[in-house]
Amino acid sequence: TTTTTTTTTAMPTTTATDAVEPTVIPTSATTTTAMPGTTSTTMTTTDSPVASSGKVLPVRNCYLAAPLQTGTVCEKLAEFAAAEFGLNEFGQETTGKRKCLERLRTVAGDTFVFELGRCEVWRCLSRPSLRASAFPIHVTSRPATSTSGPLSASFLGHHGKYLNVHSGPAMLYADAASEGPETEFHIIRNVDGSVAMLHEGSRYLSANPDGTLFVDKAAANTWESFTLQDNSDGTVSLKSFHGLYVSAQLDGRALANAGEKGDSERFRLANETSPTAPSEKPAEPNPKASVHSELCEYQEATGGRGAEELRAPVFVKLWEWNYVDIAKECREYLGPNGFDAVQLSPIVEHKRGSQWWTKYQPISFGLNTRSGTAQDFQEMVAECRAAGVEVMVDLILNHMAIACDEAHHSPHDPAPCVGWNGSTYGHRRMSGARGWDEAGPEYFNHQPGHLQWGLCGVGAPSYLCGSLVTTDCSCCKCDLYGLPDWNTELQEVLEIHFRHVRELHDMGVTMLRIDAALYEDVGQVSRVLNRFPWDYVEMEWWGEYPTGLHDKYIGNYRDVAMSWKFANALATEKDLSKLPEVLGFASGTFGVSNDKAIYPITIHDKRTDNAVQEVATYKNGLEFHQQQKFFLALPNLERVSLWGGFGWKSIDDGPPGCQGGDELCTPSSPFGAGGATNCMATPTQSPLPSESSDQNSWVCEHRWHGVAGLVAFRKACRGRAVTNLGNGGVDGRLAFRAGDDCMVALVRGSNWKWPQGFGSLGDWNLQGLQVGLPAGRYCNVAALSSKFVAGAVTECPSEVLVGGDGAVLSGSVPEGDLLAIYGGSRLPDRRLRSDRRRR
Repeated sequence: TTTTTTTTTAMPTTTATDAVEPTVIPTSATTTTAMPGTTSTTMTTTDSPVASSGKVLPVRNCYLAAPLQTGTVCEKLAEFAAAEFGLNEFGQETTGKRKCLERLRTVAGDTFVFELGRCEVWRCLSRPSLRASAFPIHVTSRPATSTSGPLSASFLGHHGKYLNVHSGPAMLYADAASEGPETEFHIIRNVDGSVAMLHEGSRYLSANPDGTLFVDKAAANTWESFTLQDNSDGTVSLKSFHGLYVSAQLDGRALANAGEKGDSERFRLANETSPTAPSEKPAEPNPKASVHSELCEYQEATGGRGAEELRAPVFVKLWEWNYVDIAKECREYLGPNGFDAVQLSPIVEHKRGSQWWTKYQPISFGLNTRSGTAQDFQEMVAECRAAGVEVMVDLILNHMAIACDEAHHSPHDPAPCVGWNGSTYGHRRMSGARGWDEAGPEYFNHQPGHLQWGLCGVGAPSYLCGSLVTTDCSCCKCDLYGLPDWNTELQEVLEIHFRHVRELHDMGVTMLRIDAALYEDVGQVSRVLNRFPWDYVEMEWWGEYPTGLHDKYIGNYRDVAMSWKFANALATEKDLSKLPEVLGFASGTFGVSNDKAIYPITIHDKRTDNAVQEVATYKNGLEFHQQQKFFLALPNLERVSLWGGFGWKSIDDGPPGCQGGDELCTPSSPFGAGGATNCMATPTQSPLPSESSDQNSWVCEHRWHGVAGLVAFRKACRGRAVTNLGNGGVDGRLAFRAGDDCMVALVRGSNWKWPQGFGSLGDWNLQGLQVGLPAGRYCNVAALSSKFVAGAVTECPSEVLVGGDGAVLSGSVPEGDLLAIYGGSRLPDRRLRSDRRRR
């Protein structure tokens, strides 16, 4: 079938109301050519009404490699090329992705692949099928068929010897010095994406459960099935059906017995040939395309090619920062240092006041706030995304603000209160800032016959509403803390909320935090939020046991219990022998699994006026800093969120610049006249003295020394198996290795205000500690204020020297601190002084 597609090299912009004539590209699969939506018709991008009932599944960004591969269970239903999939009026592709999602639901797909100007709709049916189709390893991009032939290659081990077959019995070894017939394998792709290794056209490589490898099978079955994985250094690894990696032993043996990939499990393909012309499929994934599906979860731990690449999302909340300052921070610090997203304080017009909580009391859906104008917001989103940092908005769809006192004493003016940008509001009423966001008392839950009376209330101390749990939505119609509760059963309310969310998404917002998620009806929220393909959604959650409904239809749970665990283990626990327990931390709140959680180091709702050891805030000084470092260093946690905020004396305090009761205050900038930050220096004691901890100034915890270096460490080491080193940590000194080339060491600190009873442990000299890393000089990235760049850095403020036997020759950990090294932080080896003298 010949088709014509529109060019994507100079895609015009389109607004959300343009009508377009799409080019529909029929799929080659005969079973799908008659699918609805695959004929060329005039499609309008005017949004259809929000569904009035039922629950809508989210379509999430899967972070998988594209394009998806045919020949697996996944089936392409339709492909479109049109201007509606181009850039919108804000220069963002997000509207195009939403239009692609609409096409998906038209043709009953479950997955779409988006590239600027193009939209593919697929049906994969299951998560394993989707992940196996995500542009598998490069040899599978050349199908081994009767027309194209298999790929032929030899495997060169890290020790310079090839995998080869010995005769009688036909076992696999790794001791060939050069290529030859005994080293050559034909790599044949199986239907499920795995490969079979055929030798000399007659016998298949087979992995036994005990790790031995034979080349003696005339037919390929399960034990002859391998996964061939690409590594970031250009090597490949072979993983057997039993889940173990093929390893080239130094004694010349080849065994499939390694649970993790190290140097011995990495091979270079040599003499790589294909007897036919190259496949039409690209040799590399398309970095401009993204995969979105109902079948994946938000921010999964693995993604990329064949869903085999480890991922390590790191977010940061810049609490009450101005938009222009957030944009600068994205350009100069967050983007260059590998942060994935920045979370904002609420972004809609709020009631007047200097306290932080005024921003959580919206009075319209206008975007002018004390953080900046709507234009500032739009430009910030664009600049952050250009720097590689997505933007997460704190979304409030549960309630509006409590009215001012005048609203109770002004019977002739229903909206006497004035918001931050001049919009008026009253008791259970908002005049709005956009026209479409005007709402009267009938739009809020109320008692029958009494529009001004809330239906019920919820708040301290129980936070319950006649039921023993809150997850049953028994509080969903109640006023939280007296804040008027939107009646989301009304179609008119859902349309208001939809227009607000659509504007944010069109501007480029790709992530959300759902405020007061426990008090929202899951189905009603899903009918608004899931009209959009989000990169991430998290819910405000307080430790309730999940029912499985919220994470299925809304997003991940905020798990605050993990930070409490860290504070206990690294600060309040007096029994040093319990320190090794931190290596097993993989969940916080009971019932919330690691794959459905995001772990914040601290939250605004749990702050205290003064330092409290059990509560992680900057006021705890060095103890807090060690905890946030360990948050990044521990490989177990799938998603973490850091904090960059301001100091306070009272927990009601607003940001710097909002002192003195000015109701229309504007926060000051954390940057000085010369562009440098005006932030608190990295602390050196625990807790901070009150004269510094009570100052209402910028703290910027995310910029303290070591954080940026550890973000890169996390990207390289998250998800690797942990091995306890040394004495096991029972004396308050703990070291562990993650995988083969990542190592962390820490020492418990002392506290001048709350002595733990074990005194000062002092610095830890690591000399002699067997860490098992390759020999060389390593930079301690936990002491860096920016990301380590290999080749660009020759000296570090803290270094570790590892000898040829894998033991530390020099290096130390300061008391109360943490050290981290990994393969990516290798420094150039210094020549011995005697060598220089001879030269």
